[in-house]
Amino acid sequence: MPAGLSLSDFYYILPELVLTAGSLVILVADVLLQGSPSKGRSLLWLTVAVLVGTLLSLLPFRTVNVEIAQGLIAVDAFAFFFKVVFLLAALLTVLMSA
Repeated sequence: MPAGLSLSDFYYILPELVLTAGSLVILVADVLLQGSPSKGRSLLWLTVAVLVGTLLSLLPFRTVNVEIAQGLIAVDAFAFFFKVVFLLAALLTVLMSA
């Protein structure tokens, strides 16, 4: 375990972990669906699912106010607001690209 990080801190970075894992799944699916006629549609809906899953994983942190990793990361209402804004912007961008 890194020096400034405890095991309980991973709970507070759950949305980032969901987004990272989902992004890796999308990259693997892109390779596996190579040459498939429905590749674009499948990746579109997989990306939407990852972004919605990330938004849902943010819900427990609406009222949390904590600093983790020795103050490096703040999980509070300000961070929650901007995470929601950026995830909704990404979702809108993905849907418009269809």
